[in-house]
Amino acid sequence: MILTGVHEDLIEEALDAGVHVVTEKPAYLDVVRTRKLATRARDAGLLQEVRAMRAHDPARSGDDTATKPLQE
Repeated sequence: MILTGVHEDLIEEALDAGVHVVTEKPAYLDVVRTRKLATRARDAGLLQEVRAMRAHDPARSGDDTATKPLQE
């Protein structure tokens, strides 16, 4: 398995095992493979969802300095 920052092989293994998949972006780099695996998941009644990872987003971490107006 080649790790390229995407999760194509791991997602395919999960679908092979019959489990739902929730992954971060990017899940795939090839649109044809993306569509095939999305269809495969749907036909099997499995969830295949891609979410954005925001764990380090200041707006989500309780650090409100990113949204405070600048002081003069």
